[in-house]
Amino acid sequence: MNNINLTDSEIDAIRRQLKRVLESSFFRHSKRLPHLLRYVVEHTLTGEVDAIKERTLGMELFARKPDYETATDPIVRVTAGEVRKRLVQYYQEPDHANELHITLPSGSYVPTFGGPGLPPGIQALAEEDFPGAAASHAMELRQEEPFSQALPGASGARLDPSDLKENEPDTQAESAHDGIPKAQQRQHWRAIAVLGIGIGAAAVLAAAFLVLWRAPQSPIDFFWHPFLSQNQPVLISLADQSQDSIALRDPDNPSQLTSYGTPAVKNAFLTVALDNVSAAEKVIELLVSKHKQILLKGEATTDMTDLRSGPSILIGAYDNAWTLRALAPMRFRFTREPGWIPRITDTKSANRHWELTPAEGSTGAYTGYGIVARFTDSNTGMPTVIIAGLGRCGTLAAGQFVTNDNNLRELQRQARSNGNKDNIEVVLSTQVVDGQPGTPKIEAAYFW
Repeated sequence: MNNINLTDSEIDAIRRQLKRVLESSFFRHSKRLPHLLRYVVEHTLTGEVDAIKERTLGMELFARKPDYETATDPIVRVTAGEVRKRLVQYYQEPDHANELHITLPSGSYVPTFGGPGLPPGIQALAEEDFPGAAASHAMELRQEEPFSQALPGASGARLDPSDLKENEPDTQAESAHDGIPKAQQRQHWRAIAVLGIGIGAAAVLAAAFLVLWRAPQSPIDFFWHPFLSQNQPVLISLADQSQDSIALRDPDNPSQLTSYGTPAVKNAFLTVALDNVSAAEKVIELLVSKHKQILLKGEATTDMTDLRSGPSILIGAYDNAWTLRALAPMRFRFTREPGWIPRITDTKSANRHWELTPAEGSTGAYTGYGIVARFTDSNTGMPTVIIAGLGRCGTLAAGQFVTNDNNLRELQRQARSNGNKDNIEVVLSTQVVDGQPGTPKIEAAYFW
């Protein structure tokens, strides 16, 4: 075990700052990122730097086997990269700019600690730690001694791996340096300058390599990455129905309802269809496995404030007004023919449409259809996904499509060939047998 040249008060300050960072919105919604940051900080503070290696991190934090291939399994590198990004975002906020900085340098898993104008062992303490006269004393200390003198390492208050030793300053070496002839000193600094240029060029090449290199992206991550990169909880707005009747909304006027069976009763108890619940269940299971928080609401209780607050998923077609409104400006949208025949129409091709044949509910097999869309809603500015179908099996198939790597692989391939645009809309088909949908198939896709 190596020793670290920090006082107890400085170590306590770093741990308090770590707690503050991990409780922020940039980290608290994740399990993986805080796990890694806490591990590397604690092992650095206790001097156990030998444990901060990629293979060890993979084994300790991500349950990898001792002989796993780090070259083909970049879990540690990818997670560390995300931690670096979140730390930068945290300290870019004005409220955090003057706090003690915890940094994960590029190319290393050993954190450094520092900050602008921080006094030794004091600044990182919360102001409530200094009531009354103690608070005034803390302010005096801030003015008297910069934090860069409190932590070992070069100016800028960084604690580098080479500083993990308890060494007193070599005053004899400093005195001898003062006696070096100026010509020799100039030669010395020229050598350092050349070395610095070489190191800088190597850093540029390394940065370019990192920009060009990307870890293989799974089809699931490809489709859901706008949601996974957001810190806010994900809203799922689920279509609902009155308990005593079925009412469908007009795609051209979503506020207009047409009731079937028993007329709708005012303030009737609301319920949801099983197909919508099944689709929501698959999506929730996926997003929870990605450490996302979920907010589930019915269509009737969802409002624009909800939709503007974070990413949203709209489930259901003719029974979800939010779905119909969001699809109104898009290429593929739900329409209805006279006699309330539901249809998916390609608005850029008048003769291209999809509808249930034979009518759903008849015996035997038939083809069902649905729409899946992923886009940034121009009205809310938030990532939005639509999962909706012509009838129950279309919605079920759409839910299966967006939660299965094999289903999404073809969409990922088509997205690449179309320039990896941010917005996607897909028409799906599925063969329905005995009331159960088969594997979803892409009928048409549009990228913009």
